[in-house]
Amino acid sequence: AYVRVLVLYAVALPFMDLFASALSARGEPYRGGATLLLVIPLTVVLNVTLIGWYGPIGAAYSSALAGLSGAVILGVLVFRRFGPLVPRRTLLNIAVATTAMVLVALLFPVRDTLPAVAYIACLGTYSLTLVLLREVRRDDLEPFGFWKWGFR
Repeated sequence: AYVRVLVLYAVALPFMDLFASALSARGEPYRGGATLLLVIPLTVVLNVTLIGWYGPIGAAYSSALAGLSGAVILGVLVFRRFGPLVPRRTLLNIAVATTAMVLVALLFPVRDTLPAVAYIACLGTYSLTLVLLREVRRDDLEPFGFWKWGFR
């Protein structure tokens, strides 16, 4: 149970680093430090409260909440400075493709089929959906150049 909770913390850390680096590259390195100064007291309060109430699992939740809080705060700052990094249409297309992939994953559970079959079915569905939605176009695939090798 602890590891599942700490995965949230592990996922948040690269985003904190990425967002802090983006702000530093823009000439605002103090923003990342100021965010840490906000998150540290929050972490202390969360640690005292959650560890006292729930013990070790409280420590895991405290770390996860602190990491996610830092990532969200820095993400909001980056969004305000740079605007949306991904257009809404792209986000919608990703959501549709992900939903299609999840539906296929439900048809091919890894425990019932060969993992390779399930992964190929999911990846194929995701990719095909993005192509059908015109999110991925021929010029996006140009660096791969499969059609240049005589595959038609």
